[in-house]
Amino acid sequence: MEWKAWQVEKELAAGQVPPFVLVYGDDHGAVHNIAQQVVAASGVALGDPFLSDQIDGAELQESPGRLLEAATTMGFGGGMRLVRVQGAAAGQGKSMADAVTNAALSCLQADLVDVCVVLPVSGLDTKSKLAKEVAKHPSAVAVRCFAAQARDVATTIRNTFQQAGKRCNAEAQQFLQDNLGQDAAITQHELNKLITYLGDRDEATLDDVLAVLASAPSRNVFALCDAVGNRQTSQADKLLHLLLGEGEDPYSVANMVHRHLNRLSHAQQGLPVVPPVPPFQKQAFQAQVDRYPAKRLHKLASRYLELQLQLRGGVLPPELAVSRWVLGMAA
Repeated sequence: MEWKAWQVEKELAAGQVPPFVLVYGDDHGAVHNIAQQVVAASGVALGDPFLSDQIDGAELQESPGRLLEAATTMGFGGGMRLVRVQGAAAGQGKSMADAVTNAALSCLQADLVDVCVVLPVSGLDTKSKLAKEVAKHPSAVAVRCFAAQARDVATTIRNTFQQAGKRCNAEAQQFLQDNLGQDAAITQHELNKLITYLGDRDEATLDDVLAVLASAPSRNVFALCDAVGNRQTSQADKLLHLLLGEGEDPYSVANMVHRHLNRLSHAQQGLPVVPPVPPFQKQAFQAQVDRYPAKRLHKLASRYLELQLQLRGGVLPPELAVSRWVLGMAA
């Protein structure tokens, strides 16, 4: 059978601890968290050598019957047993995938009594044989964890700030929504860092987010994108020198400018702009859409490809090649 991720807590609270649980999908953080929920619901102490067993995915390649043996072993003194598999993830090669699948299918064919087997597999596709077989089994459970959607990220941001008694201004909120969400655990970790960084202050600003968020670009990158979009060559030149002087990666700068111009192009053509323009930026963004030459945007792809070829060929230093391209697009 299948449980939705949001059903897990409710089902476990009702005393429904299945004999076999596969937790899989694109969100590594959610896969880990839900697997931990199931482990906790089993009521078995992890340090109990008689009732708890942990198996590494690599072991199943050498000993395919290891999982079935652990799942069907009676616990000392009776009671529920817990078997956890760790280190199994999609993308580790066909032999590993086959070993994990075969070991799991052997368990599904057995009569599992007083045991909970927890198998987390990050990156596993719903079309895989393992996911299909567990989903159609009458007593086993498959839980798929999707990468977070925009509305889920927004809810997580809002709830985290509310619980901390703080708030997030519109600019900071939009940036967080655009740059978080691929992994639930990472999203929560970054938000917790931001809350800690604020200290006694009640409101997070974009400057706070850029100072804390891992791999966040400098705020000057956004100012550079706007200068290019507004065709302010002198301002773009100043910001470019400032960014490169700060040590910003020229490849990342070019990518950000290209992304911004691509959004302008989509808006001019009436296509969806991704990510969407937040309300407080719509007027300024539309001014750039109206001002920027459509003919130049039509050549954006070819001009960006030329830049990529220059960078790969090493004809010019990256800083010089990117500077020429950016200022050319701003002219």
